[in-house]
Amino acid sequence: MKTKVVYIVAALALAVPLLSLNVALADPGDIGGVIDRLEVDTPGHQPSMTHVSGDVYAIAYKSSSGDLTTVEISAAGDFIAVLDTQGLTNDGDKGDWPSIVRVSDYVVAVAFKGTDDNGWLET
Repeated sequence: MKTKVVYIVAALALAVPLLSLNVALADPGDIGGVIDRLEVDTPGHQPSMTHVSGDVYAIAYKSSSGDLTTVEISAAGDFIAVLDTQGLTNDGDKGDWPSIVRVSDYVVAVAFKGTDDNGWLET
C-alpha cells in the first residue's frame, strides 16, 4: 500500500527568487510531483527552513540582508498564506548563511554571518 508523504523544500529558481515547493512522495520514495509552489522573495539566497507549530513554517534566507518569513501550509501541501516577513539584521548586505532551528512553539533561533564575518544568533 502506498502512502502519501508531503515534503516541503525551499529552493532557488534560475532568476534567483526564493521559492518554496511542496513535493509529494509515495512509498517507497516515488516522487509524485510538485503540489504547490510559492515565490517568497526576490532575491532570496541560502534558504534554511523549519517547522514551527501546526501549519506554520519559518524560512530564514539572505535577501539584500537577512530575512525571516513565516508561511502557513496545509497538511495536504497547499500554501495557505505568507504570514510575516522580518529582517534578521541591520547589517545591510550581511545575514549570510542563515541556519534556523525550532526552539519551542512559536520560537525559532537563527544563526548567521554578520558584519566583519562574525557570527550572530537571534531568537
